[in-house]
Amino acid sequence: MEIFKNGFLLGKFYGFHIGHAFLIESALTHCEHLTVLVATIPKEDISGVYRYEAVKEYFKDYSNVTVCHYDKYLPQEPSEDPHFWDKWIPVILKTCPDIDIVFASEDYAKDIVQNLGVNVAYKVIDKHRESVTISGTDIRNNPMKYYDYIAPTMRWYFNKKIAILGAESVGKSTMTKRLADYYRTSYAIEYGRIHCENNKRKLLDDDFVIITDEQQISIDTANRDAYKIMFSDTEALTTKVFLPKYCLKYANITEKYISQFIKKQEFDCYIVLSADNISTQDGTRNFLSDRQSHQEAIIKELDLYKKNYVVLTGSYEEKFLKAINICNKILI
Repeated sequence: MEIFKNGFLLGKFYGFHIGHAFLIESALTHCEHLTVLVATIPKEDISGVYRYEAVKEYFKDYSNVTVCHYDKYLPQEPSEDPHFWDKWIPVILKTCPDIDIVFASEDYAKDIVQNLGVNVAYKVIDKHRESVTISGTDIRNNPMKYYDYIAPTMRWYFNKKIAILGAESVGKSTMTKRLADYYRTSYAIEYGRIHCENNKRKLLDDDFVIITDEQQISIDTANRDAYKIMFSDTEALTTKVFLPKYCLKYANITEKYISQFIKKQEFDCYIVLSADNISTQDGTRNFLSDRQSHQEAIIKELDLYKKNYVVLTGSYEEKFLKAINICNKILI
């Protein structure tokens, strides 16, 4: 089998999956070095940056793979523009000047070679998807059904995210961990509690900026490690509700800073545990007598930001079973 020096592979990777990984790894058996160009256009459902980073992360330990990104708008089909190849060929040659062979899973590999105007080979790999029976369209249309086909470095994008909210001593931490154990996935801890335990003093508004940042880092980290679904013990909205409880005086900019996180949060559901249980003082509770008003404040904020939420009532076991029912529906 002839081994070429420089291979080139162009793709959208619109939902990077193991079929794409198979294509790239198969191409590597035919060349010494492979340049992969992730070509994306603005306003696609899945950010081009995410797809580029997913491919790059997947092949980060491959010294013979270079992953590049082109995110300027170019026509997607020759039928769209009579100058289609005049626009694409310079981009391809700039990315990989010394192409010896072009790879693809479709016939456009031949079209690229014909328009390069130089003596370059091409190879179409697994055109009929016989080795890996999946497509980007399948992934986008039903990511949970085809979840195991999604490349590990791209799964985080499709994970379902659930936030567990409520007043003090309603069982948020216990519920979060138990749900994560049930679904064998990861969860984000409540950073605010850790911060309070590490700083045994009166909290200032600056502390709430730190709590907001660290909570989001915890959420992002847990989501990267999750399988299909992740859970978060509180989030920015809860931090905002507790800000005026701990700080009688605080800067408006602090509240605005937290609000920006709330607006960007993309939880599939906020589960609010009702304060209808008997509270327990563990030495860290400061507002047990205000649990009902805290719950009302949380719901008010959820309505304000138009978040999808449900309030669970009943015994702890009843709430747990109701939470599972909600998550199962989200995972369909």
